[in-house]
Order: sequence, then structure tokens, then C-alpha cells
Amino acid sequence: MYVTTPLFVHFPITKDALQAGKHVFCEKCLVFKPEEVHALRALAAEHPKQILQTGLQRRYSQFYQMVKSMVDKGILGDVHHIHAQVAPQHDQQAQQPVDHEAGRREEHR
Repeated sequence: MYVTTPLFVHFPITKDALQAGKHVFCEKCLVFKPEEVHALRALAAEHPKQILQTGLQRRYSQFYQMVKSMVDKGILGDVHHIHAQVAPQHDQQAQQPVDHEAGRREEHR
């Protein structure tokens, strides 16, 4: 089940889905209150065959992985803060293969 509702209803919907035996992918933020996240963790532990995952859409983007690699290698210096904004036309570019060793996109010929 994919939860893309307003934050204030993430907890009851996610809880109900787990109790109904569904896998749940919930957009971030998972919940609003600390006690809700503790309750969902306990509920997920009671249902070990089900997956509960928070949707961090950009975490697996090649573009973000490339920047993370550049930060880890020190290519960008001592990074303390990054602010990024992605426009729709950049999403297509982000799907191009990345040469992580060189820290740049591979050219298609």
C-alpha cells in the first residue's frame, strides 16, 4: 500500500494497513508524533513478514548518489550544508548513468 495522504492521517492509515497484512510504503514524514513512530515500529515487529518503508524518493536517485560520492571523497571540500531544488526536466538527466569514479555523468555516444 502506498500512503500519500496528508501527514496527520499517515499514522492511522499505516497502522490499519499493517494490521490488515499489507506491505506499506509511506511518504515522508512517516508520522507526526514520536509516540506514533514507536507504535508503528512495535506493530511492524509484530508483523515480520510485512515491509514498512518510508518514502525517501531521492535517496536512490543517481544524481543524489553522485553528489554523496563527491562529498564522501572530499571533491567538494568540507561540506556543512547542501540545499537542492529539482525541476522536472532535471529528473531525466538524473537517470543517466553516472561514472562515480570521475564524479560526473557518462556521455552517451
